[in-house]
Amino acid sequence: MPLSRSPRRAAVALALGAAVLTTSGCIGSDTDINGAVGVGVDEAGRPVLVGEVCHGVVVRVDVSGPNRGDQPNEQLAELTAEEPVTASFTLDPADPGPGWTGEPLELPLGPELHIAYASGGEEADSQLGQVTFTAADLSALQPGQVLSERSDGPVDAEAFADLACDER
Repeated sequence: MPLSRSPRRAAVALALGAAVLTTSGCIGSDTDINGAVGVGVDEAGRPVLVGEVCHGVVVRVDVSGPNRGDQPNEQLAELTAEEPVTASFTLDPADPGPGWTGEPLELPLGPELHIAYASGGEEADSQLGQVTFTAADLSALQPGQVLSERSDGPVDAEAFADLACDER
């Protein structure tokens, strides 16, 4: 059963703090949130990350987890774009394809809470808002639906794009 919004956000705060500290140092309070990343599934039910870059760039996408409270998250995927990404993108974290290098996500995922986030790199000091999800969350999605922290449930890709850049 997916976590409710309040416990999920508390878990995200813990997960993001641990994940960011282990992968890219401490993010300053002036870090720009320049969009959002969401998660969907393909026709086979495999996770697909959907990113909306409202301004600035993204050069790195990470998946971390599982969230085990006060223990650091494991880095499950670390992908770097060969060229800065300045627009919407869809990325299969297990098989990123051309234009991306790094460590892909190994499937299947365990039942624990996972987190995906994207950043503009050290020079950009910006990142997309992250998404948390479990394997159960993924199994409840239909292809074309996107789960994000910007909505109370799955939305279609067009609604996700609107939500991602709202107030950004």
